[in-house]
Amino acid sequence: SVVNYYEYMQQFSFSVIANGSNGVENYFFIAGFLITFIRWRKPIDIPKINLPKLLLKPYIRMSFFQLLVIALFLMLPLFGNGPFWGDFVGPYLQSCRDRWWLNLFYIQNYWQSDDTCLYHTWLLAAIMQLYIVAVIVVWILIKKPNIGFILIITIVICGMAAVGAIVFIHKLPGALSMYLLDGVSGPQMWNTLFIKTFDHVGSFSIGLVTGYIIAKHKDSFNFGK
Repeated sequence: SVVNYYEYMQQFSFSVIANGSNGVENYFFIAGFLITFIRWRKPIDIPKINLPKLLLKPYIRMSFFQLLVIALFLMLPLFGNGPFWGDFVGPYLQSCRDRWWLNLFYIQNYWQSDDTCLYHTWLLAAIMQLYIVAVIVVWILIKKPNIGFILIITIVICGMAAVGAIVFIHKLPGALSMYLLDGVSGPQMWNTLFIKTFDHVGSFSIGLVTGYIIAKHKDSFNFGK
């Protein structure tokens, strides 16, 4: 019943479900980790960096599969129908027909984010945006490691400040708790905070630093070359 559900929400065991959305930070951590670990895993003093390849390779890889999924999604009307088909599926199809191109520019988490094509692709947009920042960070780490670490710390502080400002301005809860928000606050928190790049810059930056340290000291961790 509804009463039992709300009682369960107050129990400690429900915290796993309530904080499940934080699991997305693992993707940002892994993305940051791989960027620096792959760059420094080889036993050379100064790793080479090919900027066009570093940017184009992930863009082409992610864009191809995004376009493939969007194309398959737009073909859904060929395989389904029903009395409620238009009400439930129609709006999502129309969003993809009108705004599929936003996904190619990876700006769907900022531009018309409340009515974007395939909501879950905000993750790809945020990772691509952070990837562009990471290219600059990696280049500086190669030239001046100390300045690179200072830049990473600065980025994290700016991200924290942005999150704090958004929470304060919109009077959002201090912790992510979508399941407790009403029909107005929930979408507001989603569109103004959760899908934005700055909300995940911390875990991404930790991944960058972790990958760099482990790659530079991989012998201490008994990693193979």
